[in-house]
Amino acid sequence: MKIRSFLFAWPVALLGLVFALLGCSQDFVRAPAVSDSHADIKAPDSVDADAAANTKPNGTGDAILYDFQAEWCGPCKRMDPLVQSLINRGYPIKQVDVDQNRSLAARYGVNGIPCFVLVVDGQEVDRVVGMVPLSRLERMFTKNNVGPVP
Repeated sequence: MKIRSFLFAWPVALLGLVFALLGCSQDFVRAPAVSDSHADIKAPDSVDADAAANTKPNGTGDAILYDFQAEWCGPCKRMDPLVQSLINRGYPIKQVDVDQNRSLAARYGVNGIPCFVLVVDGQEVDRVVGMVPLSRLERMFTKNNVGPVP
């Protein structure tokens, strides 16, 4: 039984190591260990997920950029100063921890992080996954006529 577990576990560990060394974004959904039972899994509070989805920061009701990230994600941490500079300039951005808000990540089909999803009038209009320059994030806003909130 231990040999079978090893045969299935080592490719996953190797793939994680490769992603870590390359600094690539990876799927945030982790496979449960062989001994994990689904009875132990607690679903996130759907009220919190709905509240996060309807959050209108800085007084804007028509556009928001969701920054899907995780505490353990190296590329997400490297993108944080760029995102903070946009927030400081007044752009409507909601940072979402995928581990804390899985239902919102699932709603937008987030498979890799960092993932930036621009929603205008309730519709997704642009998306980018992975580390990108500040100019790409700014272009998401300008291309869709979304500016900073005064």
